Amino acid sequence: MWAWLATAEAGAQPTFWELLPAEADTLAGINLESVRAAGSARSAWKHLFAQAGELAGLTRAVGFDLLEEASELLMASTERGGNAETLWVARGIPAGTHFEQAKARALRSQPVEGVEVLLLGPESRPTALWFGSDGVLLAGTFDGVRAALARRGQGVPTGMLFEKAAQLRAQHHVWGVSILALDRVARRVSGPEIAGLVRGELLEAVEVVSGGLLLGPTIQMRLGLESRTPQDAQSLAGALRFFLSLLEAHQASQESLKVDLALQGRTVALSVTAPAEDIERLLTTLASRGASGRNAEPPRPAAPTAPQGDQPAKPPQ
Repeated sequence: MWAWLATAEAGAQPTFWELLPAEADTLAGINLESVRAAGSARSAWKHLFAQAGELAGLTRAVGFDLLEEASELLMASTERGGNAETLWVARGIPAGTHFEQAKARALRSQPVEGVEVLLLGPESRPTALWFGSDGVLLAGTFDGVRAALARRGQGVPTGMLFEKAAQLRAQHHVWGVSILALDRVARRVSGPEIAGLVRGELLEAVEVVSGGLLLGPTIQMRLGLESRTPQDAQSLAGALRFFLSLLEAHQASQESLKVDLALQGRTVALSVTAPAEDIERLLTTLASRGASGRNAEPPRPAAPTAPQGDQPAKPPQ
């Protein structure tokens, strides 16, 4: 697990990053090998990631569990005309068997840039897949995958977002960076359990959000929020106490949670360190809330109350 981090720290982004669009506004990644090594927290982490926007639909489209079989998963999202177009890049995929199974289920295949792209799912909005011989899997819209294949050999994109992403990937097992307002980031990359925590006009003041997780016996979470003004940053620092209250409610003791909240001009820097078992309890609670919300039966109308005396209640007109 740590060798993966050492490799990332030793140089720039790996060559498969050249598949990502330079105009992306959100980048995120998961070192899935570290998630699978997370012991008893494995199922809780997987539930959290499975809620991430289009990831559940992507797993259905490819026909196998990406969270179990890929070694790393990257997401690049770009807003076009008010709609987000997401491109997924997974590495470590044993292409042979999965390619044949996907091809058998595909609506059709189409040659692009000298390779075969499969189209799966509903005809109205199919998912395009490309299996590379080096274990890289591309998934997204057909136009998105075609554009990614055309970028091969052109080098890794540059700019603030990609430089920040390279730093985060080298330092974390789970990471993300976006130049979208924070509430829009949450809606795009998470499920309702997380998105519901970051609503409100205050968080729309965030211009750049970045952060990551280091997994292990102790979980380290780092979050950076760059806002429009120093005054917005001061207000954001207060809003973050809501998230911290969730951690405090599920920790074994007050001494187990370490929090560092710092203001640096327009940026709020938050660092939280807690034992893995405390974070597991929080994730399990979020998972159970999500499951109960999806499985709950709709409320039944109350039975009419009999009036005074022996007369039965009249049915509603």
